[in-house]
Amino acid sequence: MSEEALTIVQKIMAEKARQVKAFPQHTNRASSIGHPCIRLLVLKRRHWQDIPVIGAGLKLRFELGDVFEKKALRDLEDAGVEVFQQQAPFFNEETNISGHIDGLIRLGDMIHPLEIKSMSPLVFPRINTLDDMLKSAYPYMQAYPYQLETYMMLGEHKQSLFLLVDKSSGAYKEIWMEASTDRQNEIKEKARIIDKHLTEGTTPDCIDYDQNTCGKCDLVHICKPVNPAGSAIIKVTDDLIASLERREELVDEYKEYNKIDKYIKTQLKGKNGLAGDFFIQSKLVKRKGYVVKDSEYYSLKITPV
Repeated sequence: MSEEALTIVQKIMAEKARQVKAFPQHTNRASSIGHPCIRLLVLKRRHWQDIPVIGAGLKLRFELGDVFEKKALRDLEDAGVEVFQQQAPFFNEETNISGHIDGLIRLGDMIHPLEIKSMSPLVFPRINTLDDMLKSAYPYMQAYPYQLETYMMLGEHKQSLFLLVDKSSGAYKEIWMEASTDRQNEIKEKARIIDKHLTEGTTPDCIDYDQNTCGKCDLVHICKPVNPAGSAIIKVTDDLIASLERREELVDEYKEYNKIDKYIKTQLKGKNGLAGDFFIQSKLVKRKGYVVKDSEYYSLKITPV
């Protein structure tokens, strides 16, 4: 298809795809130092060129996160909260950690690192405490506290702030985090181990297989983890995982609904009129019989592990 024949949307997507590039990873990144798989963090440094390049759709999604971040910064300033050093880059030679901090906020005489995270409306309601992040099934979510902890560690701050944004409603939520010596020591040790493996040309052993971690891994084709259940690894999105989890939560409610619905239909069959605050209409519908043609379909069984 010629460039002239492309639709406006196709032109946008083509340009977004053109903008996507892969870059070498020479340092330990603050945004990923908390990932539960240290093997992946080593492989990302060593095999950065083998990481699948994100598509135009995912780039649009990331850019939408930037839009929410800019709005949040503006809302903070409009509310009289001083924000400075926005997106300031940093590098720490001792740990070989680099990153970009969303900003620092000043409250009275105290200065706190700020991290703004926009979230899917499926995820946002579930994240209310620091533990909700640390115990999340999503590795990227588990890494959030370590990212902010890194900023506190390198700036010697005692407290920091997560400002969460619901991508659907624009609602805000704040979670404060106290500095943790244990977490900071873990970050330093993790960075040391990663650099040691890269210097010596070695690779950490695989972690115990985990669907949420291994199933979303960018370098699963390099790592090749062994799934003890023998199942294939499915590449999934965050929204799909959240929907599967929500589906599991609704199973009992769904069963209860069907039971009540069946009872109501049995009691009100052929009746019309008022039942409390409900107006009932019931009519007989005749259905013609038919033969279903041969076809094929996928039978889907979803079992939590």
